[in-house]
Amino acid sequence: MAFIPNKKVEEQDLKEYVITNSSTVAIGDALIVDGTNKLSVKGAANTTGIIIGVCVALRSSNAVLEKNSVTVASDNETVAQIKAVFIPAYLPIEYTADLSAAAGTTTGSDKMGQFNLSTSLSGTLDETSVGVFSTQKQFFSFGPTSYSTTKVTGKFSTTKVL
Repeated sequence: MAFIPNKKVEEQDLKEYVITNSSTVAIGDALIVDGTNKLSVKGAANTTGIIIGVCVALRSSNAVLEKNSVTVASDNETVAQIKAVFIPAYLPIEYTADLSAAAGTTTGSDKMGQFNLSTSLSGTLDETSVGVFSTQKQFFSFGPTSYSTTKVTGKFSTTKVL
């Protein structure tokens, strides 16, 4: 389950930041700044905050880790400093995103609308969280893809309405 960019991203556009202590991050996960210390990033599951980007690689020192996911130690921010390399959400990129259930299971989720992330997976949208612009959510969907009822295309919201 993952967010997949629908166009090529140039390497110079990528950002990287240290992963929050004791966190698990996978390729394709949406990321959020850790609200505790604001010095690290973590998977965005079970949050409603602004997404800062989508993880496309994991890096240790100057080497890319050849892994799909990593769970970092409780001292990662000061010792190993394993980083998430990510596409910043402010770039004008549409993504193909996985839904937690088939579009249309919840009324309106098969139309244009907004979703929040799953409570347990940082690479999946919660199909039941669909909203139609009454409350801003993390991901704006243009609707389901033509090839899967559990995938939508859209982009991340980059501002939070107060």
